[in-house]
Amino acid sequence: MKNCILQGTVLKTKVSVVLLIAGMSVALFSCATKPDAYAKMDAAINEGDYTSAIAVINEAQAIPEGKDKPANPIYQANSAILLYLDRGVLEYYAGNFAESTKDFQEAERLIEEAYTKSVTQEIGSYLANDNVKDYAGETYEDLYINVFNALNYYANGDVEGAGVEVRRMTEKLAALEGTGEKGGFEISDLMTFFAEAVKVAEQTGLTLGIDLPVPSPVHDLQVAPGDPGADFMQWVQSGAGKKIVDSALARYLSAVFYRGMGNDDDARIDFEALSQITDFDTSEESDIPEGKARINVIGFVGLSPEKAMYKQTISLDCFPTIHDAAEKALAVDPTLGVGWAAVPVLVPRASVIDKVETVVNGETVALNLLEDIGGLMKSTLAEKFDNIYYKAYIQAAVRYIAVEVAGKQAKEKAGDSPIADAAVKGAIVAAKKSADALAQADIRSSRYFPNKAYAGGLTLDPGEYTVTINYYSGGAKIGSVEKKINAQAGKANIVNAVCLK
Repeated sequence: MKNCILQGTVLKTKVSVVLLIAGMSVALFSCATKPDAYAKMDAAINEGDYTSAIAVINEAQAIPEGKDKPANPIYQANSAILLYLDRGVLEYYAGNFAESTKDFQEAERLIEEAYTKSVTQEIGSYLANDNVKDYAGETYEDLYINVFNALNYYANGDVEGAGVEVRRMTEKLAALEGTGEKGGFEISDLMTFFAEAVKVAEQTGLTLGIDLPVPSPVHDLQVAPGDPGADFMQWVQSGAGKKIVDSALARYLSAVFYRGMGNDDDARIDFEALSQITDFDTSEESDIPEGKARINVIGFVGLSPEKAMYKQTISLDCFPTIHDAAEKALAVDPTLGVGWAAVPVLVPRASVIDKVETVVNGETVALNLLEDIGGLMKSTLAEKFDNIYYKAYIQAAVRYIAVEVAGKQAKEKAGDSPIADAAVKGAIVAAKKSADALAQADIRSSRYFPNKAYAGGLTLDPGEYTVTINYYSGGAKIGSVEKKINAQAGKANIVNAVCLK
């Protein structure tokens, strides 16, 4: 018999399994929000009407009198972090800085709390999928909470609080440096994951002798070009994603805030660090004439990538009963011997914007790319993708073991006859249908962080100015934002705008 994973090897073991087939149907339907639930919000956001988008959220999440939960929520109870992330960033765009801070603080609290929760949900997810768990937030979501909270504090006049938020992000990034995922795969990892999954299944004491397949490394998987998420999978396989240990946006803001508080040495250190991680030109930031004011302009562009599901095929030939049924049914149902492991991937959302500039006091300055936020998000997901895939594989293996058990039980009950063969095939088809339906990746993620940050600045006499940020596509101006600022010498003077087109 062939291995259960394409190009895989096999670790022979006897597995004592608890499989309640009925339990597999509990999470047939994802608890994640369906994409069409965001339609009204997306339409408002496309028009730059962030207040209306927030109103859509608040209306959907309102709890009717006499009830204990919303009637038709956009965000389910196990996705509360996403509610606060999405609403928090929209509140920021709308200029509701205090409300944005409250939402971001609650999101950060829930993310921290998620790491201390019981492992019960984790174990249970092996028989279903990760959608049964409370959403715990991605690394990149946790990082950008602090960036946008820093801008909230600054907008409310608290420069020191803004600096604290940026430093919290840099501390989180520093913590990531020593916690990267292993590049290779250890059989001990597989056995650890499988042991956790088996806990869910040990009630009947049924002993099933099978070969437990070891999955191929992610870099050796056969990825079909053109499939949803295939570009991300091939990008991960190419090793293009670099380890993230710093953020240009965080360094830039930190330096500007330090300078605004009179901490010139700390500002210099951050600007120097910025020059080490990006080509962004900081030469004009370090030599501001005495008595002059420096206006720093940030233009956020586009929407960050969103998660989608990629399904990797799994051969089920190493499951004897499934294999026999599949061989007899190839002409009728050629998919019976093939299963699926589903993983979340990030796919880009197209932005038409290719140029950003600012105009102040009649002077035009091109803003340059400071941080590819979407690229940082991709890299942080790629960093842990091996473990994401191996868990998806184990989830699949446990589900198809359940199918094997169902077929074996049907076979033992029916005996040997053509009628028995039909009964076995029927049991396998029914159980496999449930197992296939559970091949659902957790594609929950925040939706409204920007995709890129552009920045630049001007040195002017102190005073009140109108700052205009223009967004272009193919040479045509498609958006323009005007903001007032009272620029002061020796202070942080930040203006930012967003265009998510």
